[in-house]
Amino acid sequence: MDDPTADPQQAVATASTPAAEFRELSRSRQREAFFQLPETIQQCLVADLDREELRGFVRRLDPDEVADVLGLADEAVREDVLRQLDADRRERASTGLIAFTLVSYRCLPVSVRTITGNK
Repeated sequence: MDDPTADPQQAVATASTPAAEFRELSRSRQREAFFQLPETIQQCLVADLDREELRGFVRRLDPDEVADVLGLADEAVREDVLRQLDADRRERASTGLIAFTLVSYRCLPVSVRTITGNK
């Protein structure tokens, strides 16, 4: 992000390696930028961050936000990051992740034909 006046969300969203642009932001701007990105870009960013960077990022978030971020990570990364959180934050984030998973499954597009096999 060479231009200090550039839109940070745009810079992260259009970067070939989103984590590189994300690292250039201040900690407060990282949170703001992350939650203003489209979910597909958030997923790319979470996948692009190494585990240590992801742990550092989620440690600064509210438990509900931690659940939102870790809900975008693959299971191995999610479990590793959760293990690194203190017990209270881990429990609160895990509760949010369970709710996130249940809502995600409820929102899957399934037709009656798919379930019953009727045509």
